[in-house]
Amino acid sequence: MAEFLTLARPYAKAAFAYASEQTATDAWSNALQLLSAAVQDEAFSAYLNRPELTPAEQVDLFAKVLGNEQTAAVSHFLTLLA
Repeated sequence: MAEFLTLARPYAKAAFAYASEQTATDAWSNALQLLSAAVQDEAFSAYLNRPELTPAEQVDLFAKVLGNEQTAAVSHFLTLLA
């Protein structure tokens, strides 16, 4: 778990810095909360982690979860993570 947190920290800091610069912290917070809830769902997480799913398909799934909360910046961030 500590390894995961160490790996995630620079991405979280970058996302927060970008959102702050764009005065979009509320929008980013909403999007990240939705994504967090989605990946905590066992069925969604199992589907997302299927080996045959490409990174682009993973990003598409997240876009469907986000719906209207999806922005180009969040999409680019998810592509980077995938």
